[in-house]
Amino acid sequence: LIGPEGKMLLQDEGIPFPAFFAMMTRRHMYEFGTTKEQLAMVSVKNHKHGTVNPYASYQSEVTLEEVLNSRLICDPVHLLEICPSTDGGSAVVLASENVARQYTTKPVEIRACSLSGPPYKGKSSITTFLSAVIGSKQAYEMAGVGSEGIDLVEMHDDSSAFEVFTYEDLGFCKKGEGGRFI
Repeated sequence: LIGPEGKMLLQDEGIPFPAFFAMMTRRHMYEFGTTKEQLAMVSVKNHKHGTVNPYASYQSEVTLEEVLNSRLICDPVHLLEICPSTDGGSAVVLASENVARQYTTKPVEIRACSLSGPPYKGKSSITTFLSAVIGSKQAYEMAGVGSEGIDLVEMHDDSSAFEVFTYEDLGFCKKGEGGRFI
């Protein structure tokens, strides 16, 4: 996040990530009426998904009440709404169609890939990741689809609010509707 004087707020000013998440979250709540309950549902959903992943950091479900009653880290962000201090990862094995068909009858085709950045430069809202907006539009155009053509997304979820903002930035819902989208 680059301030008006060119200072990097996270690096130069020492704003810790939970405080950054809280600023973003508060702004989204103020602008769009997003509720604490809507944001907490992201954590409920993600914990549920973790129950079917033997490598997940958290493998038990949580309730909405447990999320909202977990320790407040930086108002309005609770402990169960931010990621643990662990490393995550994913991998893709790329192969030609002929080789892939030796291992599966349903190979996955990559139709587009885009990388854009920096995430904030030139944007007006703290709740928008410009790089996600630009990168997704580029990828959709390359693939010849829109956001409605996406079946699965793996996204960075360091806070519940980040995931809600990303729904909007990827075009799965309009700006400000991410809380209701969850």
